[in-house]
Amino acid sequence: MPGRFLEESGAHALKALVGHDLLDGERKGSNASFPVRGDFSVIVTCNSRLKVRLDGDADAWRRRLLIVKYERPKPNRPERDFASILIANEGPGILRWLVDGARMHLAELADAGDFKLTARQQQRVDALLAESDSVREFIRQRVERCDGAHAAAFELVEAYTAYCEEMAWEPLSVRRVENALADAMQEIRRVARRNDIERDGPKRGFAGVRIIKAEEADEV
Repeated sequence: MPGRFLEESGAHALKALVGHDLLDGERKGSNASFPVRGDFSVIVTCNSRLKVRLDGDADAWRRRLLIVKYERPKPNRPERDFASILIANEGPGILRWLVDGARMHLAELADAGDFKLTARQQQRVDALLAESDSVREFIRQRVERCDGAHAAAFELVEAYTAYCEEMAWEPLSVRRVENALADAMQEIRRVARRNDIERDGPKRGFAGVRIIKAEEADEV
C-alpha cells in the first residue's frame, strides 16, 4: 500500500474490521443486510513508514497494530523463484516453524487473549502513533506553560520541524502544522491563538507558553 494508506478517511473501516466490532453487511445484488463480526486478520505491506489517521483514538489503534520491520539490504544477486527453492530444500523445517509459531500463539491467546508484544515491538507501535500525531506530540514534549512567556507561530513551526528531524520523523507541511497548532495548543496547553505576539511587529502566536529547547529536554 502507499505510505498514506492509513491516513485516508476510510481507515476507520479497517479499524472496525480488525477490532471485533459488529458491522452491517449487505448481500451483493440485494438490499438485505446481515451482521458481520469484524474479527478479520489484515496484513498491510508498505515500502515506506506508514502513519495513521488517529482521529483522537490512539489507544484503539495501539490495541490493533503489530509492526514487523524488514531492514536487511536487497541481495546483490536475487534468486529467481526463491520461494520454490526454499520449499524444495527447507519445506519440512518451514512447516515445523509455522506449527511451532501457531502453538505459541494459541498459548498466548489462552493466557492473555491477544498477541503479547515485547518491549521492542510495543516501542515500534508507540513511535508510529507518536509520529502520526506529531504536532500534538511536539506540544506535549517541547511546549510548556510559562507565565510571562510567549511563542510566535513561526517559531513553533521551526521548533516542530527541528523536533521531527531529531526524532527521524517526516514533518508535516508548514501549512498543515499552522492549521493544527491552534486546536492542539487549546486542547493540550489551554491557550488560544492570538494576533498580538510582538516579533518586529504583531504576529500570530500564543501567550503564556515557551518552547523547551532540545538540550533542556535531554536533561529531564
